[in-house]
Amino acid sequence: MGHDGNVSPAALEKMKQALPGVTQWASCQEVINRLRMVKSPRELAAIRTALRINDELFAHVLPWIRPGMTEWDIRVLLRRNGCEVLTKTPRDLLIL
Repeated sequence: MGHDGNVSPAALEKMKQALPGVTQWASCQEVINRLRMVKSPRELAAIRTALRINDELFAHVLPWIRPGMTEWDIRVLLRRNGCEVLTKTPRDLLIL
C-alpha cells in the first residue's frame, strides 16, 4: 500500500491496523509530488481567482497594517471595515 510520505508514525500505525491484510507499505511521495505539480485548467483558474482576491485585500488593508499585528488582527480589521465579502470566493471559501 502506498502513502504520501507525510503520514505520522501514529497515523501510519492506525492505517496498518485498519487494513490488516496489507503486508507491504511504501512512501509514494515522489510520485504524488509530481502529480500535484500538474494543474488542470479549473485548478489554475481557482488559483488565479484566489491570487486576485488576495491582491485586492492586501492593497485594501496595507495602510492599516502596523508592526506586531497578527494575521488575526488584520482579519478583524477587514471585517470591521466591511470587507467580509472580499474575504470569500464566489463559492464562499474563506481566504483569510
